Amino acid sequence: MVSLPFVGSFGINWQLNDTFNSNLRVRHFGKRTLDSFNDAQSSSFTVVNANAQYQLNDWIFNLSVLNLLDSDDHDIDYLYSSRLLGETSEGVEDTHYHPIEPRTVRVGVSYQF
Repeated sequence: MVSLPFVGSFGINWQLNDTFNSNLRVRHFGKRTLDSFNDAQSSSFTVVNANAQYQLNDWIFNLSVLNLLDSDDHDIDYLYSSRLLGETSEGVEDTHYHPIEPRTVRVGVSYQF
């Protein structure tokens, strides 16, 4: 059983000068097997992240945008039985998931000494 047959990552860095640099990262995960019989698979998943950094003397200013394209893919998928009120005691086998975080902007400032 192969649980994750394809993973791809691509990145590009751009350094304008000694004070400014940026990068763009793309990660792709192919369909993942969720059971031992390969009967259930998750969907593929792609996420794009961007970062820009500016340095002024000993100060570093950072701006990151995670999930730049605001994808609503699943970050993690699971296949297991669960039971809601009124369902049979054996439960119902279904795919459960953790969604990817929505577009997030992070700002940071640091000082080098």
